[in-house]
Amino acid sequence: MLPNIKSHLCFVLPIVTIQFDNGAVEDQYCDVFSKIKKLKTLRIDSPKLSDEGLKKLSAQKSFTRLDLKSDKITDQGLSYLGTLPNLEILSVSSCNITASGLEVKLQELPNN
Repeated sequence: MLPNIKSHLCFVLPIVTIQFDNGAVEDQYCDVFSKIKKLKTLRIDSPKLSDEGLKKLSAQKSFTRLDLKSDKITDQGLSYLGTLPNLEILSVSSCNITASGLEVKLQELPNN
């Protein structure tokens, strides 16, 4: 569990890149990430990240790159990312995304 991440992130802004490789990121932290106005790159490797977290992340319009690894991410979660107008790089691994879900997402991406 991440210790009081909200209070810690508020003091180190502006952040443009955040990376978590320890599996501690849960969906609830995605609200915080979506409020960091200049955040461009987010890398999360966490089995606790799910579609609900991606729904929260879709509020952050400044993302240019997302690297996501979680077996709880599905086609539904991927569909939430269609609202990210500046997204240039989307990397997903160890996810439960189908080929048809990925094809639909590729067609929706703004920089396609």
